[in-house]
Amino acid sequence: MFPASDRSDAHVLRETAAASESVISVKKFLASWDKDIHELSRYSSERESNSYIARNMGVADDLVEELSDVCGVQTLLCGEEPADKNHLLKMKGLPKHIDLTCVKYQERELERRKQVDYKLFAMQKMKYRVMDVMKLPPDSSVEVPTERRVQIPNVVLTVKILRPKVNSSVVGKGETFLVLGTQKLTELRDHITCMKDDAIAGDLSDYPTIGKQVLEPAKNIYKSALFFIENTFYNDMREPDNRDYSLPILQWAAEVKHGSGNFSTAKMEETTFSDLEIQFGVPYLYQHQGNCEHLLVFTDLRLLHSEDPQDITMYPFLVSETINKRTICRACQMESARWMVVDSPLTPESPCFMCNVCFMALHYINGQRVCNFEAYKYREKLADL
Repeated sequence: MFPASDRSDAHVLRETAAASESVISVKKFLASWDKDIHELSRYSSERESNSYIARNMGVADDLVEELSDVCGVQTLLCGEEPADKNHLLKMKGLPKHIDLTCVKYQERELERRKQVDYKLFAMQKMKYRVMDVMKLPPDSSVEVPTERRVQIPNVVLTVKILRPKVNSSVVGKGETFLVLGTQKLTELRDHITCMKDDAIAGDLSDYPTIGKQVLEPAKNIYKSALFFIENTFYNDMREPDNRDYSLPILQWAAEVKHGSGNFSTAKMEETTFSDLEIQFGVPYLYQHQGNCEHLLVFTDLRLLHSEDPQDITMYPFLVSETINKRTICRACQMESARWMVVDSPLTPESPCFMCNVCFMALHYINGQRVCNFEAYKYREKLADL
C-alpha cells in the first residue's frame, strides 16, 4: 500500500494525462499496426530465452548470460520472498541481514506497537487518510485454455474512475482498470464499486436487528446507469425497468434557447471500447443511482502485449484502487461505523456515525427505541476488509 498525499488527490487530473488536442478512434488505432506486431501479444518462452535475445541483439550468448546474472530481477531478492508474488505485501516479519535504515526504523516501530496504548494511538491517529492499493498482474507465462484466451489483435485501454466528493471542489481518486477493446462498456460498469451501490435504502430505525439476507442493496434495485463520452450518451438498458438517464438532458438541450450541441445516444451493452472515439485526460461522465456522478478518464491506449493477463475472464483488470480511511464510531472511537443516525437528540451531531454496539446501547431499551430519529445502514470498503 502506498500513501496518497492531499496534493496528489487534489491534482489527480493533472497526474493522469494532459488533455489531448485531437479525438482518437480506438478502432483506427488498432488498424494502424502491422499484423506481425500482433504476434508479439502472446507470451513465448522462446522469446524469453537468452539465445533468442543474443541472436536478435547480434551479440554472443555468453554476454547475455552474464548480463542476466548481474542485472537480472533475482539480484533484487533477499531469498525470503513467498513463491506467489501476490503475497509479497502480506509478508510477516522483516528481511534479515539487510543493512537499510528504513528497515531498522520499521523494526523499531513494530516493536513499539506491541504496547497496547501505543498500538491504539497508532490505529486512531497514524492511519493514512487515503491509501492506494496496487494490484499485481498474474504470471502471463501460465498456459490459458483456448476458450479463455484474449482475442488477438486487441488493444488495452487504461481507465480511471474518480469518486465524487460532496461539497468540495477536490476530485476523489478511485479505481484504475485495464479494459480490452473487444469488451462491452457494461463489463466496466459492472466492475466499478461505489458506496451508493451497496447502500440499503430507507430508514431502519424500527428494524435495527433485521438480517442482511432480507435487505436488498441499491444496486439490485436501481440498475440504470450511463456513460457520457464525446457527446454520446451510452445507457445501460439491459433490464426492462432501466431508465434512460439521457432523456431529460436531451429534451433540455433540444430547446432553442439553450443552443447546446448535437448529442447522440447508444446502448451500453451493444458498444465495445473499440467503437469509441476518445481524448486522453478529458473528464467524461459515469452516472448511476439517480444522481451519483463519477468522472471517467482515459489515460492510455496501447496494443496488448505478452506481459498483460492473457485470460479474458480477468478483464476489466483492476490495477489499483484508493481506499479512504475508515469512519470510526463517534461514541467509542474504536469500531467502524455501521449506522448513520439522523436527527437524534442523543447524539452530538447529525448525521452521527456509530457502530452496532453503541447504536443499540444508546437508542434502544429491550429492543424498543427511546426517542425519535432516523437510522440508515452505513458501509465502507475499508471497514469490511
